[in-house]
Amino acid sequence: MPPEAFRTAGRSNAACRVETFYLAHRKGRSVFSAAVQRTSSPLFIAKIASGLVIDHLTPGTGVELLRVLHRQPELSDIPMTLGVGYPSTRMGRKDLLKIQCDALPPRLMPLLSLLSPGATVKRIRDYVTQDRVVVTAPDLLEHVARCPNPVCITNAEPGLETRFRRLPGDGPARYRCHYCERIALLSELTPAAGA
Repeated sequence: MPPEAFRTAGRSNAACRVETFYLAHRKGRSVFSAAVQRTSSPLFIAKIASGLVIDHLTPGTGVELLRVLHRQPELSDIPMTLGVGYPSTRMGRKDLLKIQCDALPPRLMPLLSLLSPGATVKRIRDYVTQDRVVVTAPDLLEHVARCPNPVCITNAEPGLETRFRRLPGDGPARYRCHYCERIALLSELTPAAGA
């Protein structure tokens, strides 16, 4: 297994599964592949001595978050473990990610809120949770999301950074594009290409 490989384990109620994800560099590009193996015994992700646990990820977003984190130069050599499809009393199913580093770059928190609002980030020291933060929708999204308006100038100009400001009000988070003034729900925004 290459040193850049990430091993993940997920479990379900009927039969457990082990999912192995390989994320390696080949010819200057990230290559992603997966293998699934069914087992009958429960498998759990081992505890980490210190680092971060991103819990309560929306099912299916763990792999995308792993790809985003791997593109960050300061996190490319950090060991990460991804759990996919774990049972959750709060969500039914969830993904979780364990990262053996002290902190995430600040620019990744808005992206995390875009991929999985309501996720929980826990800081672990000596196998004990030190603090916990629930990710909420930020007031300003800069260079994180892509505008859903196909004729927006940010979709035509590659170097132009996107900017969205949150609109006041209760209910789901709504954002207005700085350039075309299109209003979109947080769930309608997708990560920008460079994020």
